[in-house]
Amino acid sequence: MTTSCLNLGSSSSGVETITWSNGQTSSFSYNETAVNAAGQSTILRTGSITSGLFAGSAAQSAAVAPSLNALNCLAPPGITSKTAVGELIIASL
Repeated sequence: MTTSCLNLGSSSSGVETITWSNGQTSSFSYNETAVNAAGQSTILRTGSITSGLFAGSAAQSAAVAPSLNALNCLAPPGITSKTAVGELIIASL
């Protein structure tokens, strides 16, 4: 996800490849909504597993990327990266 300190939110879609600990993969096709406030990003992805392990299952992920220092938005280069903590839930159909 690409964002900026001035962007309060966005929506998009995409496909993420998940590699599991057993070496198998899954493709997660999703619609994404992101909200940014005070430098913190909250990202919600809702969709389905379209191929690989768990194919045909509904899936949702949520992640929060806290701001380490929102004042960095005021001067170049700004906040150049963040690390998010989240979870992925897969429900069999």
